[in-house]
Amino acid sequence: MARFLAKLIDEKLMGAMYKVCYGKGEEKEKGRDEACEVLKYLENELEDKKFFGGDNIGFVDIVASYIALWFGAIQEAIGVELLTKEKFPKLSK
Repeated sequence: MARFLAKLIDEKLMGAMYKVCYGKGEEKEKGRDEACEVLKYLENELEDKKFFGGDNIGFVDIVASYIALWFGAIQEAIGVELLTKEKFPKLSK
């Protein structure tokens, strides 16, 4: 499961974020929808755990932290809010 989630983050979420950052019109909206879909899936996978692996940091947490580091800056730069506390309370912690 960890490899699947890491690949999902690396390929699908990063691909969607690229569309949001550099796409125009419909492509940008499609990227936003794709990113929200992946974030929703990750939110559900996190459940009530502190980390994706449970109580300890694991492979998926390391992959996700790479994205999380830049997420706020990307949202501010492009003027689009994707990861909000209202939509994704577990991921935004």
